Amino acid sequence: MLDPPASPTRRAIALLLTAAVAAVAPAVSDAASPPPATRLQREADAEVLLELRTQSGLEQFVRSVSDPAAASYRHYATVEQLAKRYGATRATSSAVTAWLGARGLRATVGPSGTYVLARGTRAAVARALG
Repeated sequence: MLDPPASPTRRAIALLLTAAVAAVAPAVSDAASPPPATRLQREADAEVLLELRTQSGLEQFVRSVSDPAAASYRHYATVEQLAKRYGATRATSSAVTAWLGARGLRATVGPSGTYVLARGTRAAVARALG
């Protein structure tokens, strides 16, 4: 288990989707002779939510594009614009992907810059995140 969050990186890692870990945990058993598994049965995905650059800024943006009285009403942003303005810093996403990679997982930052997708064997995901 991770130490209590002390830095943005640790806080980001601590925000793991517990459902993904819960789905992986039963697969990591000491069965004497497990049946052959397909790739989909052996692999697991997990999303690591990253700390946003500015949560309050994103919340204000969402309110303004949703408020008919606001000048920016329905002036939406692209995923790339949202990632640049509000997504995690490059340092945070790099630290999280490196941390996951060191534990045997393939890690990719999502297009919104708000999460990292980690993929690996169920056992590796459970060891890293469980």
